[in-house]
Amino acid sequence: MVNQQVRRKEERPYGGNLPRPKKRLKVVENRRRRTLALSLPQVPFPVFVVSVSVIAAGIIINVAQQAIVSQLSYQIDSVKSKIQSAQQVQDKLLAQEFMLESPQRIESVAVNKLSMVKASKVSYLKIVADPKDTSRN
Repeated sequence: MVNQQVRRKEERPYGGNLPRPKKRLKVVENRRRRTLALSLPQVPFPVFVVSVSVIAAGIIINVAQQAIVSQLSYQIDSVKSKIQSAQQVQDKLLAQEFMLESPQRIESVAVNKLSMVKASKVSYLKIVADPKDTSRN
């Protein structure tokens, strides 16, 4: 056993009783953590403000145009409905005009309301411009 203890002490590089040397520590500066996100280029603030203003103005103009289109569409629909109702009124008036101008209605009003008498025989007179001219019949 004694031989074994001696061997163990001999196997130790610094001996059995010697303290081990301390490792020297180095100060390492923090490295920036790398992220997977893309790094954007640095844009000057005035350029950023101008670009955001241009985009906002474009959006506002687009919304205004859509509102104008919507208003005009509503006005077109309103005018179309007015045209349709005016067309219906015109059709009714034309039908009423044809009814009022019909010979049967005129005869009925003349006999019943105006107490006129219907002629039994219709006689026509032929008027000649020149009595000597007989070429016209």
